Amino acid sequence: MATNPTRSIRQFTDDSPLETDVQAVLERLAAISPTPAVPILTVTLDWRPEGTHPGSAPPDDGEPELKRSQRRNAPQPETDTVRRPARVVLDQELKRLVDAYGPRGDIFESVSADVERIGRYLDQELDPSAHGVVIVTCSAQGMFEAVPLALPVATTIKLGALPALSELARVEDDYPTYAVLLADQHDATLSFVTHATTHERVELQSTDYPRRQQQGGWSQRRFQARAEERVEAFARDIAEETRKAL
Repeated sequence: MATNPTRSIRQFTDDSPLETDVQAVLERLAAISPTPAVPILTVTLDWRPEGTHPGSAPPDDGEPELKRSQRRNAPQPETDTVRRPARVVLDQELKRLVDAYGPRGDIFESVSADVERIGRYLDQELDPSAHGVVIVTCSAQGMFEAVPLALPVATTIKLGALPALSELARVEDDYPTYAVLLADQHDATLSFVTHATTHERVELQSTDYPRRQQQGGWSQRRFQARAEERVEAFARDIAEETRKAL
């Protein structure tokens, strides 16, 4: 057909506070040299809010569950230690580590500084949309890398000469990038999703050719034939843009 069926093709890169290039992060962290004198602290957290009511503390054992009206009027705790079970585990394990290496020494000082830095990151810097986070830190080496994720990871706290990267590697292996195509006769959107985060899109918009004419214009049969040609040509453009994007 003489008329181009596609009015516009636009490409977008979506900025996200969450990490999508996990492979690059893995390569960077795997290149870190061993630090046997002062070990590296690796923290992985399942950062999802607790249950279906984030911010609500579960009743203590033996206490009756509150009625709806009582829950509405009850004071709601605001701390992340209640909202996120991983924070409770983290605080307990980090305290145990500090106590184990205290009250002085290079490891004690480094781990103590790591604990403070991790808390500051979780409280002030981590995006609330994150469902998981991996933190690799060693204050003695000036090292701190946080990897916020849209996917949850198992909650672990490990201290060693090298970063513990198994959880991050699992995310990379188990959640490959995939594409989602939404299309009709007039518009199409091809989205690329990596680790549960949409980071690139291609959008196509068709023309409104052929327009309906007043009396004396094309017959209905001719109009329908041209419309079908446009739809088929637009579908070919969608297929070609999808092929190029993949």
